Amino acid sequence: MATVNQVQSITLLANADLKANQFHFVKMTSTDKTIALAAAVTDAVVGILLNKPGEVTLLAGEVAEVAYAGIAKVQAGETIAAGNPVGPAADGRAQHANTTNDVIAGTAITGGLVGEIIEVLLGSNNVA
Repeated sequence: MATVNQVQSITLLANADLKANQFHFVKMTSTDKTIALAAAVTDAVVGILLNKPGEVTLLAGEVAEVAYAGIAKVQAGETIAAGNPVGPAADGRAQHANTTNDVIAGTAITGGLVGEIIEVLLGSNNVA
């Protein structure tokens, strides 16, 4: 079972209803303090969405808690092995980051199949 361990988080605003995207990678938008779902492995992610903004009012602008450091849960978008560098897939879930342009958002410390929740040690947004 995936756990959260000593995660550091920040409170930002969701740009849309993101209740279906808990434990997905997010990125900053051009609006101050506002995040959107990461949509490509080249997106510079700021972290992983920990809560479900939009669950109450279904509106943009709700509080989004974003893990930016520590060990956090993320949903796998493909089969990922422990030790793999990971970054965002087109739907914000985790995928293996493995080309020169892929953003490495962290390292999988547990493996899992597509749709499973895995643990990721979040790191800086380095290019592989």
